[in-house]
Amino acid sequence: AVAWLAAITVALLAGCSNSNDDEVVGGPAGDPAIISGTITYDSVTHSQQGNLDYNSIVSKPVRGATVQLVDNGGSVLDVTQSDDNGNYQLDTNVNLAVRVRVLAEANQTGSPAWDISVVDNTNSGALYSMQGAVAVVAATAETRDLHASSGWGGSSYSGTRVSAPFAILDNAYTAAQLVVAVDNTVQLPPLTLNWSRNNVPTPGDVSVGQITTSYYSNGNIYILGAENVDTDEFDAHVVVHEWGHYFEDRLARADSIGGSHSGGQRLDPRVAFGEGWGNAWSAMALDDPLYRDSLGNQQGSGFAIDIEANAQTNAGWYNEGSVQSILYDLFDANDDGNDNLTMGFAPIYQVLTGEQSNTEAFTTLFSFIYYLRQENVADQAAIDAIVSGQNTVSSSIDIYGSSETNNAGNATTVLPIYTAMVPGATPQLCSNNSFAVSGDEYNKLGARRYIALTISQAGAYNFSMVSTNNSGDPDLYVYRRGVRLNCDGTSDGCSSGVGSESFSLSLAAGEYVIDAHDYLNVDSEAGGGLNCFNISVTPL
Repeated sequence: AVAWLAAITVALLAGCSNSNDDEVVGGPAGDPAIISGTITYDSVTHSQQGNLDYNSIVSKPVRGATVQLVDNGGSVLDVTQSDDNGNYQLDTNVNLAVRVRVLAEANQTGSPAWDISVVDNTNSGALYSMQGAVAVVAATAETRDLHASSGWGGSSYSGTRVSAPFAILDNAYTAAQLVVAVDNTVQLPPLTLNWSRNNVPTPGDVSVGQITTSYYSNGNIYILGAENVDTDEFDAHVVVHEWGHYFEDRLARADSIGGSHSGGQRLDPRVAFGEGWGNAWSAMALDDPLYRDSLGNQQGSGFAIDIEANAQTNAGWYNEGSVQSILYDLFDANDDGNDNLTMGFAPIYQVLTGEQSNTEAFTTLFSFIYYLRQENVADQAAIDAIVSGQNTVSSSIDIYGSSETNNAGNATTVLPIYTAMVPGATPQLCSNNSFAVSGDEYNKLGARRYIALTISQAGAYNFSMVSTNNSGDPDLYVYRRGVRLNCDGTSDGCSSGVGSESFSLSLAAGEYVIDAHDYLNVDSEAGGGLNCFNISVTPL
């Protein structure tokens, strides 16, 4: 069904229809003809502060999109793809009544391959498209340009926001091309980007636009679009950041537990790496280290983050700002501070899709830097300089961060990052919510403690976690190379009993990691605090 109509000659649709041009009637097919043209969209730029600047709208080409020639009956007569300049060419015949339609999708089969689409999550996932009016082909060569306008009327969106889906598509396409540039055989799995002007930062039903925030989940990116509240269609770094999470999920590996986050917070290191990667990746793919995000009335507010900035509040391996600075400095050609290295994306890609995707530890800065150093021996000193500049030990790094000395100012619940364990041992670990921010504790440092468990003999094992003062709600999650082995799908462990938890697992010989925590320190509710536990793993 038609979502909205734009100008007289261009319509934006979610799903395909014939609009109201059926009265244009052609005649019998005449001589062969060519219809060509250029497809463009309005890209609204940002100020240095991060708000949208509607006085600086730039026309950009719609690249790699599906372009169709359609007759009055809706039949597709020819199809092609726009090139990197937005140009297209379609074959037809003189006298036919046809229109040009552009789909908000970019796909390529073979090697490399990608499959990107932009849909309306509030209209049953209908694919967005833009089309011109039906007109009779009067000459053997005709030009029909299509332009997607922003719809901005000076103080509000008074017209259809035709360009929004195409801006989103273009930035996702840009991200894909950086991967293709370092791996020309890559097979990028399908990615669906869900945008609607109804998408608001409210939790609830995504089918009516209640998406909470722009985010990635299971092959889908959801993007905010609520005017005067928060719109992200022109916030390229936001879109590409979420594309980075898609990349981790579909091509690499992401152990991040998610949750709210911001620069300067002391985060669970899995989260710090995932979010730092997303920010750094957006700067890499867009060739722009200034991350900007607009919001508010008339999209007139916003913020900007310098991804390359070396000075970080609470710098360390647990800070997404430190992670993004490290990753971008490894990549970029601009030497500054401790950065005298230009690696480009290829070595980063090799680690993320190679060793890091199979690491026996959680995916954190430690595992990434360890493998990067191993695969780039000649650059180790330069890598160490960048990493140590963010208060993180690098020269003796391993996947578990065993040599790390930065305890984030907490001597009780941060180091060691992993406690080494074998069956029969009974380590005591403490969980705390001291790094919670305004009650938000779910993914903060020190609430979850890590264990590196070595199983030398395959068999059944009993796991036990008991509070030293019979309080709290202890939870143990056991992982093998990123896969959770117990109580998967729950957020409150295998039981909700007070003071203890136990369960049994059959394990093969090998290395495992454990996330041990007090649920009261990760539920973002009142209560919790310092609680210590005795942990045991016993053969059955």
